[in-house]
Amino acid sequence: MGKKNPFARPTTPPVVAPVPVCQLGQRCHVNGKGLTTFGTKFPIATVQSLASCSIQLCTPSTSGGADTRVASGVLITSQVALFAAHSVSSGISTIKVLMDFECNKATAPPGMRFQYQSGGWPACTSLATVTQAVEVKTLEISDSNEFDYAMVLIKWNSVSGSNTVSLPRVPTLPKPSFNFSNEMLLIGHPDDSSNQGEPTQAVAFKVVKVRGPNPNTNKDDCFGYGEFQFTQGTGFSGGPVYNDSGGLVGLLKGSSGGTIPGLRPQDFAFLNLGLCAGKTSNDPRRGRLSQWFSTGNPLKPGDGGAATPPTFV
Repeated sequence: MGKKNPFARPTTPPVVAPVPVCQLGQRCHVNGKGLTTFGTKFPIATVQSLASCSIQLCTPSTSGGADTRVASGVLITSQVALFAAHSVSSGISTIKVLMDFECNKATAPPGMRFQYQSGGWPACTSLATVTQAVEVKTLEISDSNEFDYAMVLIKWNSVSGSNTVSLPRVPTLPKPSFNFSNEMLLIGHPDDSSNQGEPTQAVAFKVVKVRGPNPNTNKDDCFGYGEFQFTQGTGFSGGPVYNDSGGLVGLLKGSSGGTIPGLRPQDFAFLNLGLCAGKTSNDPRRGRLSQWFSTGNPLKPGDGGAATPPTFV
């Protein structure tokens, strides 16, 4: 029997032992085995609750197969979703929404993504794999050179006679906040090697710049920046950013690209939703963010949607 080649590449993902802490700037599955804390401020139970309203922007496959998982987003009411504008503007004709594409607790891999190197995460069993809602219309949008967000009205594919939507777990809808904390939490669906969004992951990160410019233009002051331990965040775009009290404060835009003085490519920009709400409040075409901050309901008269919004079970 011949000797094994010492330089042969492994054919299976490495075995990674569970760790209690997902370190600052690193990404982990929200149900990762053995995890108790993300960073120093976010207990696992808090992360799992915040992740319940994480969504994926999907679009029909051009080959006729399963829908393509494109980017991240967040459900802010049972009829309204937020995405990054650059995600919805990238040649997408139909927006579909997938909730609960998340590894279940029994199969979610332990550890942090960098521990698996180029092999990627091991496979897991997701709570949901088929889209549950579809876009009705885009309520308002700001292109990637301005605020880079899109607010979308959606409808659910299946609503019961009692006006309920059944999901693998009931989402806890987010409350907006103007307040940053030193550590914040990003939730979303980074792309795998085939450019398909992965099951829900989270990253606790340190804020390194407040009221920074748009990295596309180096203008305005509506973006915060956080320090991550990776430079490729494709798929995380539009992912919600939370403060350490669980308030929704931002939407991820992407890497600074090293274009902002004092920042590095691993410093990622996120839209400050509170500042954006203030700057768009008097715009007759917009103003829905400001209304959501003040009333909890972003819809204006004539926007459409169900007269009685569905609830979740």
